[in-house]
Amino acid sequence: MFDLRNFKKEFGLTQMDIATLFECGQSNVSDIENQKRGLTPEQKSILIDKYGVEVFNKYSIQSENQKAQDKIGDNSKTTLLLPISAQGGTLNDFVVSVKGTDCETIISPIKDVDFAIPIAGDSMAPEYPSGSQVLIKKINEKAFIDWGKVFVLDTCNGVIIKRIYPT
Repeated sequence: MFDLRNFKKEFGLTQMDIATLFECGQSNVSDIENQKRGLTPEQKSILIDKYGVEVFNKYSIQSENQKAQDKIGDNSKTTLLLPISAQGGTLNDFVVSVKGTDCETIISPIKDVDFAIPIAGDSMAPEYPSGSQVLIKKINEKAFIDWGKVFVLDTCNGVIIKRIYPT
Protein backbone atom coordinates (compact mmCIF):
# COMPACT_ATOMS: atom_id res chain seq x y z
CA MET A 1 0.00 0.00 0.00
CA PHE A 2 0.98 3.59 -0.48
CA ASP A 3 0.89 6.03 2.43
CA LEU A 4 -1.02 8.75 0.58
CA ARG A 5 -1.91 10.70 3.73
CA ASN A 6 1.73 11.38 4.69
CA PHE A 7 2.72 11.86 1.05
CA LYS A 8 0.06 14.59 0.66
CA LYS A 9 1.16 16.19 3.92
CA GLU A 10 4.84 16.37 2.90
CA PHE A 11 4.06 17.93 -0.48
CA GLY A 12 1.21 20.17 0.71
CA LEU A 13 -1.36 18.49 -1.54
CA THR A 14 -5.10 18.06 -1.10
CA GLN A 15 -7.30 15.16 -2.15
CA MET A 16 -8.50 17.35 -5.01
CA ASP A 17 -4.87 17.89 -6.16
CA ILE A 18 -4.32 14.14 -6.22
CA ALA A 19 -7.67 13.52 -7.97
CA THR A 20 -6.64 16.00 -10.67
CA LEU A 21 -3.22 14.37 -11.00
CA PHE A 22 -4.77 10.88 -11.31
CA GLU A 23 -7.72 12.13 -13.41
CA CYS A 24 -10.16 10.40 -11.08
CA GLY A 25 -12.82 11.29 -8.54
CA GLN A 26 -12.04 12.55 -5.07
CA SER A 27 -13.79 9.50 -3.57
CA ASN A 28 -11.21 7.25 -5.29
CA VAL A 29 -8.43 9.29 -3.67
CA SER A 30 -10.19 8.99 -0.31
CA ASP A 31 -10.32 5.18 -0.71
CA ILE A 32 -6.57 5.09 -1.43
CA GLU A 33 -5.83 7.40 1.48
CA ASN A 34 -7.88 5.22 3.85
CA GLN A 35 -6.25 2.08 2.40
CA LYS A 36 -9.56 0.65 1.21
CA ARG A 37 -7.80 0.04 -2.12
CA GLY A 38 -4.31 0.39 -3.52
CA LEU A 39 -2.88 2.47 -6.32
CA THR A 40 -3.40 1.27 -9.88
CA PRO A 41 -0.28 0.64 -11.99
CA GLU A 42 -1.11 3.85 -13.91
CA GLN A 43 -1.31 5.87 -10.68
CA LYS A 44 2.02 4.42 -9.52
CA SER A 45 3.59 5.45 -12.83
CA ILE A 46 2.17 8.97 -12.51
CA LEU A 47 3.65 9.38 -9.02
CA ILE A 48 7.03 7.98 -10.09
CA ASP A 49 7.14 10.21 -13.19
CA LYS A 50 6.26 13.34 -11.21
CA TYR A 51 8.06 12.75 -7.88
CA GLY A 52 10.67 10.05 -8.62
CA VAL A 53 11.04 6.43 -7.65
CA GLU A 54 12.81 7.32 -4.37
CA VAL A 55 9.81 9.30 -3.11
CA PHE A 56 7.44 6.56 -4.24
CA ASN A 57 9.49 3.88 -2.45
CA LYS A 58 9.74 6.00 0.70
CA TYR A 59 5.98 6.07 1.14
CA SER A 60 5.37 2.50 -0.07
CA ILE A 61 7.84 0.97 2.38
CA GLN A 62 6.79 3.21 5.25
CA SER A 63 3.19 2.23 4.71
CA GLU A 64 3.92 -1.52 4.69
CA ASN A 65 6.15 -1.28 7.77
CA GLN A 66 3.52 0.72 9.65
CA LYS A 67 0.81 -1.69 8.55
CA ALA A 68 2.82 -4.66 9.86
CA GLN A 69 3.43 -2.91 13.19
CA ASP A 70 -0.26 -2.02 13.51
CA LYS A 71 -1.33 -5.64 12.91
CA ILE A 72 0.75 -7.27 15.65
CA GLY A 73 -1.63 -9.73 17.24
CA ASP A 74 -4.11 -12.23 15.83
CA ASN A 75 -3.68 -11.24 12.19
CA SER A 76 0.12 -11.36 12.07
CA LYS A 77 2.99 -13.74 12.57
CA THR A 78 6.73 -13.59 12.48
CA THR A 79 8.51 -14.97 9.43
CA LEU A 80 12.08 -15.27 8.24
CA LEU A 81 13.52 -12.64 5.91
CA LEU A 82 15.91 -14.51 3.66
CA PRO A 83 19.37 -12.93 3.36
CA ILE A 84 19.31 -13.25 -0.44
CA SER A 85 17.40 -11.25 -3.00
CA ALA A 86 14.94 -12.29 -5.67
CA GLN A 87 16.31 -10.89 -8.90
CA GLY A 88 13.93 -8.78 -10.94
CA GLY A 89 16.08 -9.18 -14.05
CA THR A 90 18.06 -12.03 -15.57
CA LEU A 91 19.45 -14.95 -13.63
CA ASN A 92 22.94 -14.47 -12.23
CA ASP A 93 24.33 -18.01 -11.77
CA PHE A 94 24.62 -18.39 -8.03
CA VAL A 95 23.67 -21.08 -5.57
CA VAL A 96 23.00 -20.25 -1.94
CA SER A 97 22.17 -22.47 1.00
CA VAL A 98 20.33 -20.58 3.74
CA LYS A 99 19.81 -21.64 7.35
CA GLY A 100 17.20 -20.17 9.71
CA THR A 101 19.99 -18.76 11.86
CA ASP A 102 21.19 -16.72 8.86
CA CYS A 103 17.82 -14.96 8.61
CA GLU A 104 16.40 -11.88 10.26
CA THR A 105 12.96 -12.35 11.81
CA ILE A 106 10.32 -9.85 10.68
CA ILE A 107 6.62 -9.35 11.37
CA SER A 108 4.32 -10.36 8.55
CA PRO A 109 0.86 -8.75 8.30
CA ILE A 110 -0.33 -12.05 6.82
CA LYS A 111 -0.44 -15.30 8.84
CA ASP A 112 -0.07 -17.89 6.10
CA VAL A 113 3.42 -17.09 4.74
CA ASP A 114 6.59 -19.14 4.81
CA PHE A 115 9.28 -16.53 4.14
CA ALA A 116 9.97 -12.98 3.07
CA ILE A 117 12.60 -11.98 0.54
CA PRO A 118 13.95 -8.62 -0.63
CA ILE A 119 13.76 -7.66 -4.31
CA ALA A 120 16.88 -6.69 -6.29
CA GLY A 121 16.61 -5.10 -9.72
CA ASP A 122 14.00 -2.85 -11.27
CA SER A 123 12.47 -5.01 -14.01
CA MET A 124 9.36 -5.56 -11.84
CA ALA A 125 9.05 -1.88 -10.80
CA PRO A 126 6.95 0.05 -10.01
CA GLU A 127 4.82 -2.76 -8.55
CA TYR A 128 7.84 -4.48 -6.96
CA PRO A 129 10.67 -1.91 -6.78
CA SER A 130 14.22 -2.85 -5.87
CA GLY A 131 14.62 -2.92 -2.09
CA SER A 132 11.01 -3.86 -1.35
CA GLN A 133 10.18 -7.12 0.41
CA VAL A 134 7.69 -9.74 -0.75
CA LEU A 135 6.03 -12.43 1.33
CA ILE A 136 6.31 -16.00 0.05
CA LYS A 137 3.99 -18.98 0.36
CA LYS A 138 5.56 -22.24 -0.84
CA ILE A 139 3.47 -24.23 -3.29
CA ASN A 140 3.84 -27.70 -4.75
CA GLU A 141 5.54 -27.30 -8.13
CA LYS A 142 2.98 -29.70 -9.57
CA ALA A 143 0.12 -27.51 -8.34
CA PHE A 144 -2.04 -25.37 -10.58
CA ILE A 145 -0.20 -22.27 -11.79
CA ASP A 146 -2.37 -19.16 -11.88
CA TRP A 147 -1.17 -17.59 -15.16
CA GLY A 148 -0.58 -13.85 -15.09
CA LYS A 149 0.24 -13.84 -11.36
CA VAL A 150 3.62 -12.96 -9.85
CA PHE A 151 5.73 -15.80 -8.45
CA VAL A 152 9.09 -16.01 -6.70
CA LEU A 153 10.87 -18.91 -8.34
CA ASP A 154 13.75 -20.78 -6.72
CA THR A 155 15.73 -22.00 -9.74
CA CYS A 156 19.09 -23.74 -10.06
CA ASN A 157 20.46 -20.39 -11.30
CA GLY A 158 19.11 -18.28 -8.45
CA VAL A 159 15.90 -16.82 -7.07
CA ILE A 160 13.85 -14.68 -9.44
CA ILE A 161 10.54 -12.83 -9.27
CA LYS A 162 8.46 -12.89 -12.44
CA ARG A 163 4.91 -12.65 -13.71
CA ILE A 164 4.24 -16.08 -15.25
CA TYR A 165 2.44 -16.67 -18.56
CA PRO A 166 2.00 -19.87 -20.60
CA THR A 167 4.11 -20.20 -23.75
